[in-house]
Amino acid sequence: MQRRGIVTGAACAGTALLAVVLYAINQQHPLSVLGTALLIALAATAAGGLLGFLFGIPRARAGAPDEQPPDIRPRYDANTNLEQVSDWLTKILIGVGLVELTTLLRAGGRLVATIGPAVGDGAQGRVVAGAMLVFFTATGFVLGWLLTRVLLAPALSRADGAALAAFVAAEQAEEAGDRASAETLRAEGVRLIRQATAAAGRYEQVRRGPADPDRTAAMEALVAEAKASTAAGAWLPEQVRDLFREGRDGGRVFALALMEGEPALIDVACVLDAVGASRSAFEQYHALLVTEIAVPAMTPGEREATLRVIEAQTGPRGRIREGTGRRRVAERIRTAVTEVAR
Repeated sequence: MQRRGIVTGAACAGTALLAVVLYAINQQHPLSVLGTALLIALAATAAGGLLGFLFGIPRARAGAPDEQPPDIRPRYDANTNLEQVSDWLTKILIGVGLVELTTLLRAGGRLVATIGPAVGDGAQGRVVAGAMLVFFTATGFVLGWLLTRVLLAPALSRADGAALAAFVAAEQAEEAGDRASAETLRAEGVRLIRQATAAAGRYEQVRRGPADPDRTAAMEALVAEAKASTAAGAWLPEQVRDLFREGRDGGRVFALALMEGEPALIDVACVLDAVGASRSAFEQYHALLVTEIAVPAMTPGEREATLRVIEAQTGPRGRIREGTGRRRVAERIRTAVTEVAR
């Protein structure tokens, strides 16, 4: 839903820019007017985007550490300075805005009167300038807020979760006098922060190459690397789910590989999304493998949803064709769901 909002906002901004171009064409100095109008649009979008970023910065979950058993409760938290600054600034902006609303409106009117002549003569220039400021500031705010929520929150979740678990284990090892293990665990925490992004980027780079057996082998090697990383037990289900939902092709495949390596990390909703709306045959194949692993632990509702997705994908309009490896896995899933339901 959030990604759809980003696409919708970008489409609205594109339509508005087209209107600006059509307006500039009919002016006496079209290139000058167009350049000035685009600068105003970019400035307004940037200002709105900054506000959206400040309002969209995610908050740490209050009380979450206390809900964990004492032996694994983190002894320290991630640095939240950015969150605190965001909180202070948003409160200041809202407070000042409410108190000085009349002053702000007058200042806005003076701004429109100042930049209006740059985009047109008389009342027409002021109307266009005012409309641009309002529209592009609002659009920038919405896009800034959505992008912050979609991209920043999952990234912070992964970094704070898997890495923090390794750092806490390192602290426990050092308290027990095992400094060598503590250093190893700290290095593991740093590695986990970088691992997901690096592996996803390598997958996307490999996938851009020619479709041949070498490319498939390289992608399978990356999947095997991700599956092997689950042996340390550092990944949490919510981190894997966030990684999948970020939407990057590499991140989705990396998350599926983690689920394939550790069944406790499986999120059925994400897996069925990868089967029914896969970005590639490779992604769909591994999503099917994860689905097959997940069948015994599925709820009745999840089994029904799985059968619906399999039926749709093996039907005339589906992507799972006869004679393919994906078709064989799909048939095994269908059989397993039927047997478990008996």
